[in-house]
Amino acid sequence: MANRRMFAKTIIDSDVFLDMPLSTQALYFHLSMRADDDGFINNPKKISRMIGCAEDDLKLLIAKKFLLHFESGVVVIKHWLIHNQLRKDRYTPTNYQDEFKQLEKKENGSYRKSEENSVPTRIDVTPKPNANQLATAWQPRGNQMETQVSIGKVSIGKDSKDKDSQEENVVIGAIDFYQQNFGILNPYTSQQIVDAIETFNDDIVIKAMQIALDNNARNYNYVRAILKKWLENNATTIEDIDALELEHKNKQAKKSYNKPQKESVAPKWLSSDQRQKKYQGDVEANAQKEMTDDELAAIEELKKSVLGGEKVAIRNKYGAKKVIVDDIKFDSKAEAAYYRHLNMLVKAGEVIKFEMQVPFILQEGFSHPTKRNKSGTPKKIPAMKYVADFLVRYADGTEKVIDVKGMQTQVFRMKARMFVKRYGPLYLVKRDGGYWEMEEF
Repeated sequence: MANRRMFAKTIIDSDVFLDMPLSTQALYFHLSMRADDDGFINNPKKISRMIGCAEDDLKLLIAKKFLLHFESGVVVIKHWLIHNQLRKDRYTPTNYQDEFKQLEKKENGSYRKSEENSVPTRIDVTPKPNANQLATAWQPRGNQMETQVSIGKVSIGKDSKDKDSQEENVVIGAIDFYQQNFGILNPYTSQQIVDAIETFNDDIVIKAMQIALDNNARNYNYVRAILKKWLENNATTIEDIDALELEHKNKQAKKSYNKPQKESVAPKWLSSDQRQKKYQGDVEANAQKEMTDDELAAIEELKKSVLGGEKVAIRNKYGAKKVIVDDIKFDSKAEAAYYRHLNMLVKAGEVIKFEMQVPFILQEGFSHPTKRNKSGTPKKIPAMKYVADFLVRYADGTEKVIDVKGMQTQVFRMKARMFVKRYGPLYLVKRDGGYWEMEEF
């Protein structure tokens, strides 16, 4: 068995290889140095422990297809024939012929498992004679290390010449997808992804990650919650998942269609004549135009301002429609949508809990210095409050005050500035397509 090993830069300089942790890369080099002349290693776990690598590093190499694993525990370097081209007089066949028979050689020179158990065709690396090389079946003599060095030079030259033809076309897997779209992969998350791939497959895990990205949840806890839901519904194929998602959408559409519409009710303070004229006398006008919830709210506030003797600002949500979710009334569809989003984050474990409509005192109440009530006592001025849409506590212990805002009114901006000065950051969220964008006020 040869003592020298070579590595093709087309493999070790690829983004897929360099994106792996340094410990995983180091394990790959050590395994390659200790492999036999066909690229087989029978003690990968021992080598991993010997150099201080974690078991996750070995699993990551298998998951990324840099190693092919057999039931016997033996592994083989997938790109072995791209890395090393040995002279026949120095080649020693592997002892693991049963596993070797399960392999075949791809067009680019890498191994793959054969479903037909066909024996791969090895690359013929016997030096070809030329004008300065008369012997065709010569045997090595003299300094053996010198011979190996010369072979290494010839092989490296060939590797550089065939660099483009030997480029590995790696199909992206779930781990690669995570690193490209979520960020750096730690060993714990890597193990979870590997377990998910064993339960489902790469395509299903990637589909769950895509759904998480659509909901702007760039963490694996969200992905795990999606996979758990699919597993509970016995959805283990893409077809089952598509059918499950379609059924869920149909239920939501049917629920929305069957929801009873809220009828317009005449305010009690209107006279019977006005009520008759406005809501019963002109049926055609009612058919053409019905009062919205915002208009009713404006009338109610106008009623309070007239009957109470004080001017009350008429509430205007700039076209926002009230919706009810889980028996909770929200001022807008956007606020209800963010409520659903927070519930998903709670299930995923990213959010511990959240509160809604949380009041914050901006200015304490006080007694007016000059104005008096009829009884002669100073007039009480109520405290000024800011009511936030959500108070969210995250799994890392941080808390954020969040408001779902569309049109920022002058009153809102004034209160927001007072809040920031007294309590700290205030975060505003809005939905842009399938993502929630958060910015600090």
